[in-house]
Amino acid sequence: MTKYIYIILTFILFLNIFFDCSAGKKEKYKVEGLTDEVYYALSGAWDLSTDYQTDIYQFSWGKGKWVFNSSLIIDFGADPPQFYEGGFAIWEILSVEVLDNGAYRLNLKGTWFHMETKENFEGEGYIIIHAENDTIWFKDTPYAPIESGRIFYRISGPKKH
Repeated sequence: MTKYIYIILTFILFLNIFFDCSAGKKEKYKVEGLTDEVYYALSGAWDLSTDYQTDIYQFSWGKGKWVFNSSLIIDFGADPPQFYEGGFAIWEILSVEVLDNGAYRLNLKGTWFHMETKENFEGEGYIIIHAENDTIWFKDTPYAPIESGRIFYRISGPKKH
């Protein structure tokens, strides 16, 4: 009888180890190319000042501050993952690429404004973001919705564990 108990316990232990290893191989993030480094560098509510009156909002990472119709929101955990430009537009984040130390390319899908033709169109595009010390700024790209040179400050975001 004891022999069967050991066999059953060994089998259960094997199943636990097998399923733990399989679970570890699952993709942690929904966005292609997203790593912990990028997640913590870019996730958050961002604004041109930290002195605005803020409201509380439930993000995918938990409750945080934002400024209604003003803040930029990068929420990789939303369904679908979102880049929101306060009061202007929401794009779905398709993937992220690390370009250089502190420089990232977000590939997005949504409505874009073409600067030359002055027309809106639906489709995919990208933005280039630089991040450093809880600030972000944008590089000019063909369809960039945000002017380069403007610095945004993190007013809330996920906490590293």
